[in-house]
This record gives sequence, C-alpha cells and structure tokens, in this order.
Amino acid sequence: MPHLVEVWKEYAPQGLAFLALTDESEKIVVGGLERRNTEVPAYPIGCSSQSGRSFGVRGIPAAFLLNYDGEIVWQGHPGGDEWVKLLPDLLAEAADAGPTWNPGKRSEALSKAVEAAKSGKLRNAKVEAERAAKKSPLEAKQFLADLASTANRRLERGNMIANKFRPQEALNYFDIQIAAFKGSGLEKEMLSAVKAIKGDKVNKTILGLDKKRLKAIDTLRKGDRKKALKDLKSLAKKAEGTDIEDVVKETLEKARG
Repeated sequence: MPHLVEVWKEYAPQGLAFLALTDESEKIVVGGLERRNTEVPAYPIGCSSQSGRSFGVRGIPAAFLLNYDGEIVWQGHPGGDEWVKLLPDLLAEAADAGPTWNPGKRSEALSKAVEAAKSGKLRNAKVEAERAAKKSPLEAKQFLADLASTANRRLERGNMIANKFRPQEALNYFDIQIAAFKGSGLEKEMLSAVKAIKGDKVNKTILGLDKKRLKAIDTLRKGDRKKALKDLKSLAKKAEGTDIEDVVKETLEKARG
C-alpha cells in the first residue's frame, strides 16, 4: 500500500499536485496531528470543506485523480496502488498539455534557452540555443533536435484529439502551442492542422457541441457539479446521432463519477 507522502515526494517534481480536504476544522486537524506526533504534510490541507458533497463522496477516505484537463480519471480508496500506476502516463501527457517545456539538465551555455523553454517562450528557446551553438555546438544541436521533437509530439497530440471527435478541444490545444512556438517555424504544421480541422465537414457539424461540452467541464471544475450535469444531460440529447455522441456520453459519465 503506497504511503501518500512518499508518492507525493516522488512525483511532485514532475508536476503532481496533492490537495487534502476534510470537513473538520483546522483546530481539530492540527490537534489530531499533534496528538499523533505526526508532521504536517508539505501539501496543502483544506479544512472545513464541503466539497465532498460536490464530488458525491459517500465514505472516507475517498480520493480522486484528475488529469491536466481537470477530468476525473480515477476515484476510489487511496490505499491501493491503481492510481499510482497511472501517474507516469498522466504526468507525461500533462507535460505536453501546456505551452512550457522542461528540457531537463543542460550545459551552462544553454541556460538561457532552458529558462525560455520553461517559461513557455519556445521561439526564444530556439533563438538562444542557436546562439549557444557557437560555444557548444553538439549540446545546442541536441537541444534543437529535442525542441523539434517536442513540437512534433504536440502536433500528434492535437491531431489525436481532433481524430477522437473533439475538434474544439483540439483547436484550443493548438492555440496554446502555436502561441508558444510562434516565430520559430516549428508552428507551421500546427497551423496547417488547424486549417484542416476547421475545413473538415464532420468537424463543422460538431464544433458547437464540443464547445458546449468544454464549457460544461469548466463549470464542473468551478465546483458547480449540479449545473454541469444538467448541461451535459441536455447536450447528450442534442448529440444523439452525431459523431460526438460517444464523447459527450463519456464526459457525462465521468462527471457523474
């Protein structure tokens, strides 16, 4: 059985975030930790929380694992290791979901390129790497190759999302990536992919439905589960017979938990 603190320490550097919630007051929580001589966890603890109702919690402890998009991908008792096994793939997916890129440890000559990449300025990262090529040609060449590989991987991810009949989600994803890579030349294929998604006849018929699906997910993230479920149920009826029908149903089932 995994120890939560150990799991957090191992995966937090890769982006895993923990949030503990309890309906007990802060005084009771702190008192309990002191009586057990237990160190307060480094991750945050929300006291006097009513979120259990929003998530439909019926027994404790209860845990929910969310992906980068805020969707619940697993829920259950945290004592097992099922959710821990999901972390590597989910964290790898999350690493490419946003505009930033962590190149890992590189030589000092590439420090500016690394800093730009981590802040999501991938065009600047390329420029800085090209400048660094004068002092460290091999390291700079590898950095640029890895940057291009990152762009290709994200291009594939965007196309995969679109091919799963989630066109608006794919467009939103490409907007983020194109802005990050803009001016580097590595965004050209992404721009072509966006044009193809918008020009596809099937996508034209379901773009509006997918936009409403994403809006419902955002409502759920904000904590209004009741409204999100209502909107998704209504959307499921509208989506019947379309290519996005199964996507909406899946989103509804995840929202229901």
